[in-house]
Amino acid sequence: MEHRERVRQQQFIDKMVANGYELFEPKSYEDIVTNFRIKLGQINGIEFTDNEFEQILNLYDQGTVFDRSFRLLRKNDIRLDNGEPYAIKLMESTKWCENYFQIAQEVVTNENGSDGKKARFDSVIFINGLPLVIMEFKQSIVGKNKGIEQIIDYQKSGKMHGLFLYCQLFVASSFSTTRYFANNNQISKEFIFPWTDENNQEISSLIDGDKCVYNTLLSRCFIAEMIVRYMIRKENDKVNVVLRPYQVYAVKNILRKVKENSGNGYIFHTTGSGKTITSFKTCKLLTESPEVDKVIFLVDRKDLDAQTKSEYDEFENGCYDDAKNAKQLRKNLLSNSNKIIVGTVQKMIDVIKGLNDEQKHQLLSKRVVIIIDECHRSQSDVTTNLLRSVFENNAQYFGFTGTPIFDDNARVDNLIYKTTKSIFDEELHRYSITDAVRDKNVLQFNISQPKIIENVNQLDVNRIHSISEHVLGNFDNYTDNRMFNTIFATQSKAQLKLYYAALKELNETLPKHEQIKFTCIFSRNADDVEEYVEKNSEDKFVSEVIEDYNNMLNTNIATNDIEAFKDNVYNEVRNKTIDLVLVVNMLLTGFDSPITKTLFVDKNLRYHTLLQAYSRVNRLYEKKLFGNVVCFVDQKEDRDLALELFSAGGISTDFEIEPYEELVTKFNNYLVYTHSLCKDGEQLREQLKEGNLTVLKESMEAIKKLQKQFSFIKVHPQFNSEDINITLREMNDLKDVYREVHAALTDPTNETNDEDAQLVMDFEIGEFIEDHVNLEYLLNLTQDKLYDQPKEQIKEQVRGYDIPLEVRESLLDAIDNYDQSQNKEIIVYLREALERNKQLKYDEYIAKYKVDNPSLFKELAYEQEIGNISHAQASVYIETKNNLSFIEKRRFKKSSFNFVQRISETYNIAI
Repeated sequence: MEHRERVRQQQFIDKMVANGYELFEPKSYEDIVTNFRIKLGQINGIEFTDNEFEQILNLYDQGTVFDRSFRLLRKNDIRLDNGEPYAIKLMESTKWCENYFQIAQEVVTNENGSDGKKARFDSVIFINGLPLVIMEFKQSIVGKNKGIEQIIDYQKSGKMHGLFLYCQLFVASSFSTTRYFANNNQISKEFIFPWTDENNQEISSLIDGDKCVYNTLLSRCFIAEMIVRYMIRKENDKVNVVLRPYQVYAVKNILRKVKENSGNGYIFHTTGSGKTITSFKTCKLLTESPEVDKVIFLVDRKDLDAQTKSEYDEFENGCYDDAKNAKQLRKNLLSNSNKIIVGTVQKMIDVIKGLNDEQKHQLLSKRVVIIIDECHRSQSDVTTNLLRSVFENNAQYFGFTGTPIFDDNARVDNLIYKTTKSIFDEELHRYSITDAVRDKNVLQFNISQPKIIENVNQLDVNRIHSISEHVLGNFDNYTDNRMFNTIFATQSKAQLKLYYAALKELNETLPKHEQIKFTCIFSRNADDVEEYVEKNSEDKFVSEVIEDYNNMLNTNIATNDIEAFKDNVYNEVRNKTIDLVLVVNMLLTGFDSPITKTLFVDKNLRYHTLLQAYSRVNRLYEKKLFGNVVCFVDQKEDRDLALELFSAGGISTDFEIEPYEELVTKFNNYLVYTHSLCKDGEQLREQLKEGNLTVLKESMEAIKKLQKQFSFIKVHPQFNSEDINITLREMNDLKDVYREVHAALTDPTNETNDEDAQLVMDFEIGEFIEDHVNLEYLLNLTQDKLYDQPKEQIKEQVRGYDIPLEVRESLLDAIDNYDQSQNKEIIVYLREALERNKQLKYDEYIAKYKVDNPSLFKELAYEQEIGNISHAQASVYIETKNNLSFIEKRRFKKSSFNFVQRISETYNIAI
């Protein structure tokens, strides 16, 4: 296997050389530094003396990956030996092909990581002598994931030093499947992408076929362009982000149209696909064009204006002019300050209406690019004509939308829209919901239609009461035990008020721990498309809602301050403080809240209004496997029409998960197969003892797949443990033993052959998902039951909790030993029991490994738990503790760090 991998690797090197890369064969880190000196001299047109190059190393060979990524694209001055200043550039940032490209293989780093070993990169692309792209290759029997894990390990163990910290991109490939991702300290699966062509078809093969990764993404000119143009350095988080392929093509096509001054266009990228980051990069690159004087980014609601500015600030503080009102927008528009202006369409219309002839003439002298977000609904005849009457032929217009207006959906809800094509002329790039679901950039929907009451009158009080009972009675099922929250879309203001009253009345009858936190949202601001509160007659209801909100969250918002209330609700929905928010139209378009999982719908939705509303719940979020849409009106026909229109030929199974009954059948069938390999955890232990890793691999692979299916089915709102042919306790036992076997294989004292053990891990551990429920919620639930249920009954329920074994056992012991005469709050008692158990785990570890200095070990563990020490910082931090023995330092770096990390993550929700 290793021989074949080397053969394929050599084929890759040969193809890269044939494509114009120079072969570089460094024998040491000193060779890399020397090569950097030569190539840097070539790109700058100068041969550096020893003294000058020492200045360069002192200047450039310092700082974090993020610091260096900024330095990569900027010129910095050094002082030449003759006393003259000289501006050094590391890359040619406009003529990408004029950089110097080299390819190398088996490149070894200069310093050891925390495990005492150096990194050996399978291949590295050097641009102007800097190692900017690092690649790991693994045979397909092991898979791309192993290459990804290898790269992450290099990072976490601190093996990247010196010039290697200039690396911008990683590429992991099994030769048949390839992924790329940015070099940062927050690598997660959501930001690891395949490369595609402009039609969103994956280019997976590294070197085989006419269209493959080595001659597309990794071609000389394009990889340099990718690093220069299609990465974002997020200043707030200090991380690098690389665009997905469809974002690259969208930006590239807009830049082309502007450079050619060849008319307008629109980007059709489905909701949830990251239009904000695409628009930011477009705006930012346009400001670097000498032909463009102003880039104006317009949204159609005040809340989206604030959301956009907030996200832009995360990318780069101060990158735009903030127009808080029409007067400020006019000033920014006419000034020569910051090239990017962000504001609402409504403010822009107000500005245009108030311009005098001199100001209009001044604008005509500027080359302007206007980018309009959610352009499917913000462009009317009036808006379009007003904008173009001022800018005439000196402006280009580009729209972003996830739901364009076609002929089919030009008439919706008694409104007539102009088609997107008639306004913006040309579709520049398409990325449909079919593409996004396939690429796992958005989630599928679980769509259900409960049979509540036959009456179709949406204002019928009995109907609203029944639906409200259903929502509250099944709320935990729809939110995975309050891990997520919900939006309820109502048909009208009148209906919203009825729902608010019904939910309020029913909620107050529930036990405290079952009550939900809910509110409704409305607006009276002219900057918004929806004006909820139009007359003083509504103020009584508004005051009631805000007063209820203040009492619920202990806030102090004035009952007539709609804007402050709205802003607070937006934040608390995103923070999951609010469990449910009632709306009419607001939040159903553009609002981004990944923590929201369920949309209740008692509203007639069609075409773009339907898909926009549904897409509030399909955003990616940790442990969120799909979005729920619960329809209290029949929308199947409208849903099929909408998904067909915006999916580019997709079918319902592309967007919807399988029916619950089919999921159950699939799970039970696979359970039979799993039991044929391994009937229970005890048999898995026996397979480990016997040392037959082939059999063990098959069993673990089956358990992993079974667990994935279970993870999916158990969060389905219809889940009933009696539907599956295994008890929750048996599933937990199987999972616990799986983790036990994993721990045995990764134990540094384990005598199992490392290569064989690693093979098992490649297949199983890398993709094995641990599922956690909200432990705080379970503690409160347990507390409530301890008052009125026998302990054995409570313990049996706790055994079914999907929580780590040590936490479950600790809770069971605590329940056994609890005595109300202890005069202590049960919830406090349970938390203290978990904390004691965590400390006991540390004591056991200290005793087992004969830790020389237990107090220092716990000090280091505490620093790690509270986030003061990352994996990469552990080595440096430990070295500062001079009273630790050499053995203790080494032990902590190699195994204790992982142990503490596991224990703290296991218990951190509870303490």
